[in-house]
Amino acid sequence: MQKTSGVLVVMALICLSIPSATAQEAPRYFVLFDSGDSAGNSAADAQSQTPRAIPRAVPVKRKPMTGSERWSYYLRSTYGLRSLAYTAAGTGINQARDTVPEWGQGMEGYSKRYASSFGQKAIKRSIHHGLASLFHEDPRFRRSDRSGLFDRALHAAGQTLFAYKDDGGRRVGCSRFVATGAAAYISRQWRPERYHSADQYFSSAVRSLGIDAAKNVFNEFWPDIRRMLGR
Repeated sequence: MQKTSGVLVVMALICLSIPSATAQEAPRYFVLFDSGDSAGNSAADAQSQTPRAIPRAVPVKRKPMTGSERWSYYLRSTYGLRSLAYTAAGTGINQARDTVPEWGQGMEGYSKRYASSFGQKAIKRSIHHGLASLFHEDPRFRRSDRSGLFDRALHAAGQTLFAYKDDGGRRVGCSRFVATGAAAYISRQWRPERYHSADQYFSSAVRSLGIDAAKNVFNEFWPDIRRMLGR
């Protein structure tokens, strides 16, 4: 309980440390490790002197999603090949850790763990996308327009805790919190009795938010990594 509480506190601090979004022109370059030098030069000057400057296109300004676009995104993000692959990888980790020992090992144990993980994800995504549409929130991930490795990672992880609205503003991601909590509770009902406790519900919700934060950070930097690898 103490560990999960600590994780929640850290995520809350991330959310609070994110400044309010404003409409600014995105820079043409991003510096991975610094946004200036000790002499007070600007980030643009530093970029001309260091090989750590990575060119990047200006992020696309997204328009509010239509109903059909929301439905298409929901189906793709929940039942698409990438989503299924993520679930398969996570299930493999749970199998190796022998999560829920009562389910056993082998293909039978893997199948039960996969069904459980996918069921929790489907419930979470369904509630999240439904509430996001109701609250006029954009469920899609948005890459940062900042410079610096830490700032970009903070921005990406913080999107687990806040949501962009259709009008371009931001607020606490109520739809994600409700969906995560509901999915954590429901998914524990098909597990053995010893998993039906407040501590288990809370731990599952925090882990789910942590996984979302890790995926956001990966999505933030993967295009840059691919560019560096020449792909």
